[in-house]
Amino acid sequence: MLQTLRNALPAIRTSQPFVCGALPAALEQRRYRSRIIGQVPVPYKTKTILLKDPSEDLTATDIETKETLPYNVKRTMNGWLPVYDDIRGGGSRVQTIIRRIEGDVQRLVKDLSAYIPHERIHIKTTNGHVVLDGYYVDKLRDFFTARKF
Repeated sequence: MLQTLRNALPAIRTSQPFVCGALPAALEQRRYRSRIIGQVPVPYKTKTILLKDPSEDLTATDIETKETLPYNVKRTMNGWLPVYDDIRGGGSRVQTIIRRIEGDVQRLVKDLSAYIPHERIHIKTTNGHVVLDGYYVDKLRDFFTARKF
């Protein structure tokens, strides 16, 4: 029996694969459609507007640290800063969310408005989150790291 299986295997390997006749036509239609419409570029990140770069504060020595500020941003259990991006609508709406804020949230918004336009900063009063319109995750992590959070 094993010998008959070994003899049958080369025949299976050399046989031609099954080709469906409708598949090449469907692929041709897809290619034709993309030639007419064209490829639509999908933006990776939305345009962010910065008044000043917070990463410059990493080397500054005259900024306030978390000991003197009236608010505190607690790190997660794994040691990460609670700054997250929220991408919705296929990338057409990008927001940055700051969570785990304790203390004076209004003062945090005032400090952030030196770097980010004030009309892009919103406070969610129900849970105390700060929401920014645009992608500011990296810049906010630099902002909080410079203040030793």
